[in-house]
Amino acid sequence: GFLWWSERTGWGHIYQYNADGTLKNAVTSGAWRAENILQVDAEKGLVYFTAVGKTDGENPYYEHLYKCKLDGSELLDLTPGNVNHNPELSPTKKFVVDNMSRVDMPPKIVLRNWTGDTVLPLEETDVSRLSEIGWRAPEAFNVKSADGVYDVFVNMWKPFDFDANKKYPIILNI
Repeated sequence: GFLWWSERTGWGHIYQYNADGTLKNAVTSGAWRAENILQVDAEKGLVYFTAVGKTDGENPYYEHLYKCKLDGSELLDLTPGNVNHNPELSPTKKFVVDNMSRVDMPPKIVLRNWTGDTVLPLEETDVSRLSEIGWRAPEAFNVKSADGVYDVFVNMWKPFDFDANKKYPIILNI
């Protein structure tokens, strides 16, 4: 058989097909988007893939690494946390090097085990020298859309010498 990515439900998901091309089952489903298949462990019947928008309360653009069985069961987030993850799966699939970043926090890298638990912190960017010269991270927040239905995720950069008593132009970059 083979795996196929499709937006047949309006959401991008992974489907398993038999060798003759007939649909066997949906591997992923729901109101979120599976992105890229990274590896398939046919022996264990597992698929490793990235996805966005799965975790409520998180920025839906942040990518996570997941694994699940080919029948769609036992879905597990291997890179938890409200940050964007750029994961590297080890050849044995026992470890994940999780390079995580977000616009309002210094990037860091941790080693995770096959269940997503942090085993070892590897690196964290030191921004102390930047802070000493006045750099501040942008503010990340969300607001409701004009119709009050959707969360809109926003990043706001302020001048290093920001003064709340002054007026500043707003540049909207979409």
